Amino acid sequence: FAGSDAKVEYLKSIGFDAAYNYKTISSIDDALKESCPNGVDTFFDNVGGEFFEVVLSRMNEFGRASICGAIAVYNALEPPKAHAVSGLLIYKQLRVEGF
Repeated sequence: FAGSDAKVEYLKSIGFDAAYNYKTISSIDDALKESCPNGVDTFFDNVGGEFFEVVLSRMNEFGRASICGAIAVYNALEPPKAHAVSGLLIYKQLRVEGF
């Protein structure tokens, strides 16, 4: 996912199978279903928020996520409501690591 059409084109030019402008798609989940019909094995996240939750729900068992930021919530006027993602971590036996 990228924030402009130019970035999407760049990602495709360097060999990514799929890339989406998150500002113009209607659904993160639909984009993942289209480009990752068998689920997600690895995920590098510096956005957090909704992206993190949606991708986590599409991850395969024993998947791995590297978390280096959460820009989606840094400037929030109210703290985000906590969601029960821990069940997904346990059920899918995911490894999530921050750095």
